[in-house]
Amino acid sequence: MAVIMGDSNGLTRFSSLEYQAIMFSLAFAMCVTMAIVEVVMKRFALLPVIFPGVFAIREKRLYFFDIEVKEVTVGKALRWEAMMTMRVTLAVVLSYLWEFCVFQSTTSVGRAFPL
Repeated sequence: MAVIMGDSNGLTRFSSLEYQAIMFSLAFAMCVTMAIVEVVMKRFALLPVIFPGVFAIREKRLYFFDIEVKEVTVGKALRWEAMMTMRVTLAVVLSYLWEFCVFQSTTSVGRAFPL
């Protein structure tokens, strides 16, 4: 027995194949979301937007907490760490959504056997 969205006054029954299709589509949507965020982060300079107090780009120079980053390797390492922080944050948010959409279940207790 499953509920797609909202409260269930009546019970909705899914076959195993339908349930697996829904789980596959949710997992696919999570993977597509992570891929889109990855492409957007690599294509556009979003670090000053995502982390406004940490990164700044002024006059084609990268500033980290208002300190100019002169070495390319240090700048790449800082950028990689910030992108990894964004990936972890996105994974935590999507995991929470997965738990909310998939694993949340309720048990009705009353006179009849719990469903």
